[in-house]
Amino acid sequence: MNEQADQKQYSAFISYASHNRSFAEQIAVALESKGLTVWIAPRNVRPGAEYAEEIIRGIEQSKCLILILSEASNLSANVRRELERAASKGKPIYPVRIEDIQPSPKLEYFVAMHQWLDVWDGLLDKHVERLADAMDSQEEWIGNVVLQRRRRRLVSGGFGAVALALLVAAVAVFGADIRNLFLDEQQRARNELEALNIPFNVDGLSSVLISADGEKLELFTRAGATSGDVKAALRRNGVADQFFESSKGKLGALQWFKALTPILDPNMTIPSEYYEEEGILASAMRAGNVDASIILLEAGASPHVYQNLWFTRAQLPRSVQPFLYIDEFAGSAEEKARLAKAFVAFGASLSIPELDEATYPGIDDYGSYEVEEAIAVRDQIKNQYAIEVPTQVSICEKPTSSVCEGATVRTGFDWCDFAKKLPRSMKANRVEGYSGYYDFHLIELAQLVNVVNDKAYVLGYSLMGYRPGYVWIEISKDMTNWFVYKYVNRSSGMGHCKAEDGYVPDECWRRVDFKHAIDSNSMKMLDYYDYTKQSC
Repeated sequence: MNEQADQKQYSAFISYASHNRSFAEQIAVALESKGLTVWIAPRNVRPGAEYAEEIIRGIEQSKCLILILSEASNLSANVRRELERAASKGKPIYPVRIEDIQPSPKLEYFVAMHQWLDVWDGLLDKHVERLADAMDSQEEWIGNVVLQRRRRRLVSGGFGAVALALLVAAVAVFGADIRNLFLDEQQRARNELEALNIPFNVDGLSSVLISADGEKLELFTRAGATSGDVKAALRRNGVADQFFESSKGKLGALQWFKALTPILDPNMTIPSEYYEEEGILASAMRAGNVDASIILLEAGASPHVYQNLWFTRAQLPRSVQPFLYIDEFAGSAEEKARLAKAFVAFGASLSIPELDEATYPGIDDYGSYEVEEAIAVRDQIKNQYAIEVPTQVSICEKPTSSVCEGATVRTGFDWCDFAKKLPRSMKANRVEGYSGYYDFHLIELAQLVNVVNDKAYVLGYSLMGYRPGYVWIEISKDMTNWFVYKYVNRSSGMGHCKAEDGYVPDECWRRVDFKHAIDSNSMKMLDYYDYTKQSC
């Protein structure tokens, strides 16, 4: 895309919750039919560009922000961040209320002073006409009063001329010191870092992250540090762990981190001592930093944090069973309760398969440690924190959730539609005279629980095999390649577990790969064993 297209100006940026996408697109089409230009995601996101940075670009290149106000937008962390960004840039905000609701406390600060345009009476054309007229005439609604922004610019322009004359006179008197006032903000911030002997590079940023000094972190932001710089620093050995440990209770550092989340992938992975790669939320939780953990969850981090499970030993890792780790969270009882509530709010799944004898003959001969553990965790959370943890048996019950909705907003790809196309199960076709690979005989899918690096992660169960238990399924964006992970022993002949202090355990998470033809009900494991896909 050329530079001129990059700098295109828009009449309005439309902010909406993914649930209201259809209505937001109707508003966009109606405004554009009147000759106005509209920036709306995912339409205006450039191919290959980072989604969050595109959102910021859209807001900055738009003259105003139109908020589609609904119950869904009240709950949307992305909508709140867009409002914060627009307000910080002095953009006028036009709330368009499509449901008879009041703005949530998190949105009220930005819209309380503005008149709401109510559009649930079916007269969309009439309301869009008024909205377009207000935008075109540079009007801004505050209460029942219409103010002209042009007039305010003329006043400020007159003051600016006087101020400029005073500054020119001051330079003549005070010399070089006052010339620093004419440096742009980025250069001033870099000069301040230099005066503090902090290099403006990833090394300097890493050292400031470790100290969690909010003022110095803000200096890096003002100096022009990019999301790529921050990601590179957090991925350095131990930096994320030390930042989350040092930032506990430090309001400045936490506010800086929260302001960063719109352009930093909340599901980004960092090197881990044991899992090789692990979602950054795991680092915040290990540090007992409940505020940072909830900031990440609100930004779209999945409670089922990514972990590279291959050949690792934990039978129920936090990626599979996040609720199990609340008791291990190094915080107070109140903080643990906050974390448990946040897990429920942001899509944590407690999947409990129905291992009944009628459906799965002989299943009681094996039992299931995972099922018993899940039931115990559910009861414990309810008793300890008075929270009902939602449970799910099959992806057919509820294919979509806040996890796929958040991933859709971040990436511009419809992961909820992806989830709806997933099968209910994959069942092995019997190979005559061969009894192997029954650890993966019948695989039931429960829920899409994470999206990392354009791959979906689905929680499920392997039933009727050597031992029933959870599976963790990695699926490519085009649905053709699947890796199915299961906790099994070495008799399966699928490689050695990862050594721990020189000891190699017998049981760990091993995986098999499947190939899937989208237009077919058949799948192949290891390019040989046939499976049949069963739809919902």
